[in-house]
Amino acid sequence: MAGGSALVASLAGCSGGGGDDDPSSRGPVSIDELAFAAGRPDGYAAYEPQPDSVYGPNDVVWVYLAVSDVSGEPVVESDAANQSEQTGDESSSAGGDDGGSAGEEETIVDVDLRQRLRVEAPDGSLVAESTDEFQPTLSVRQLDSFFVATDVLHAGTPTPGEHETTVTLTDRVSETEATESATFSIES
Repeated sequence: MAGGSALVASLAGCSGGGGDDDPSSRGPVSIDELAFAAGRPDGYAAYEPQPDSVYGPNDVVWVYLAVSDVSGEPVVESDAANQSEQTGDESSSAGGDDGGSAGEEETIVDVDLRQRLRVEAPDGSLVAESTDEFQPTLSVRQLDSFFVATDVLHAGTPTPGEHETTVTLTDRVSETEATESATFSIES
């Protein structure tokens, strides 16, 4: 369990949301929810909460983040045609609709997020730490309902007790960041 190798970013996606006229001037980025899930989240707001954030020693700990006010750099039109298939994949991975209307011209943007995640044991020692980057190409309408799910600890011999989890999300387009902390417990 020791070390950062147990940290794996597993999902990043989005669901429908509103957009601003200038997607690069949005922000500051916001973490709307930090929760612990019972299993791998299926999409934006599509996860089963872990009861009381308590896990057994053989459980995988999932951290779920709901994020809004993400900024994006508009994609040049020639690049947008090449990226449109990727944008569709991101939307469907989250199981959501991007809220588009037929006949509307869609603004496509490149997102640039960095997630730093740190988990401390009950005695304050570092259990796991990672930095993951997410750089999807999305519709501007998808920027208000973005989610990230990370599996933090795997089965093994975790220290029983409360573990402090701190997540810092940096939006490198708007040059803003948000930090949230929460606690989960491991029962012996």
